[in-house]
Amino acid sequence: MKNIYGIILLLVLFTSCNKKTEQPCDDSFIKGNNYILNSDFVNAKKEFENSIKVDPNNANAFYGIAYVYSIEGNSNEAINYFTKSIKLDNDFALAYANRAGEYFKIGELDNSINDLEKVIELKPNFSTIYFMLANIYAQKGDNEKAIANFDMFIKFEKRNAVAYFSKSIALGNLGRYEEAIENINLSLKLNDKNALAYFHKGNYEAKLNKLQESCESYKKAEIYGLQISDDFKGHCK
Repeated sequence: MKNIYGIILLLVLFTSCNKKTEQPCDDSFIKGNNYILNSDFVNAKKEFENSIKVDPNNANAFYGIAYVYSIEGNSNEAINYFTKSIKLDNDFALAYANRAGEYFKIGELDNSINDLEKVIELKPNFSTIYFMLANIYAQKGDNEKAIANFDMFIKFEKRNAVAYFSKSIALGNLGRYEEAIENINLSLKLNDKNALAYFHKGNYEAKLNKLQESCESYKKAEIYGLQISDDFKGHCK
């Protein structure tokens, strides 16, 4: 699941100046943005560097360079420039969010958590951040905190099938199988073709000795393309 979480963490994308910070938004910065849109990352960096020459305190420009390094897959340099941006603007929420994504990519989960919690402090209605935190806590094995953050995300995004499914896994890890099934059912109401959801539902039903229901769930999982071994469905006729 780590790759999926990594993709989710990178969904906080490069946006306009006004949405990020009150820092200057000069011609070079705008040109840099346009070069990014055209996938010309060399010239994008040059324009952001020009912007920094004009104003060494322009946090937006450092953010721009960081974002280019992120696209190129250079997490260390991306972190370096996101950090420079944050030093110039300590309330730069998207810089923290994107730096959290880079920390996640290199396995520094605690640093990622610290940055995401800072984003929540600055932007408590930034719903995506709760989903990111929940997934990181799930990866760390802290299922209680994962559930708490999935719940926060769901308050904002009540029709997100993935959130209910992910929460169900954390509940299942804690042995809270009835609640896990309830959340899987909510997920399946929003996406009734999720083979993995049926598979886990079958597992939890088997744990509760609801064997007939379990077999029905396994059948649904196989209908939607998941091959299930007899180790799981041995109780099914």
